[in-house]
Amino acid sequence: MTGIRHYSSVSDELLDTIAALDRVIFPEPVSREVFARALHARHNLCILIAERGTSPVGYKIGYEFSPDVFYSFSGGVAPEYRHQGIARALLGEQHRIAMELGYPVVRTHTKNKYRDMLILNIKSGFDITGVNHKSGDKFHTIILEKVLAKASSEGTA
Repeated sequence: MTGIRHYSSVSDELLDTIAALDRVIFPEPVSREVFARALHARHNLCILIAERGTSPVGYKIGYEFSPDVFYSFSGGVAPEYRHQGIARALLGEQHRIAMELGYPVVRTHTKNKYRDMLILNIKSGFDITGVNHKSGDKFHTIILEKVLAKASSEGTA
């Protein structure tokens, strides 16, 4: 059975866990130091760790991009645990928390080389809203957004 732990602040132990997972998940992992800098002082930080028993098997990180947009920064599942619904569960929990925090939109970025994540995002209601063409990148970054909730001003006079 997979459980999901939610953290709203980052600790040294949590950074170690995220960096260790990232090394297993991605061919070009992000260092612990990069995660520490990226997550420092983020508003409404949401770190989710999926666990099988007591072993971390996946993660999802997000935080406020703007008052109306929650940014899904990074995430993934260890290869031996893929195609078991863990990424979908992490995504669903992140979106539930973002809605609870009052964000009507969630935004994420991915690359075409991460096809499984791109397909999961599209199947989960994301729309492609743009492409970032940073020079020097081998793969362009695809920008996706999903409306989580209708604006609260709708239907009011």
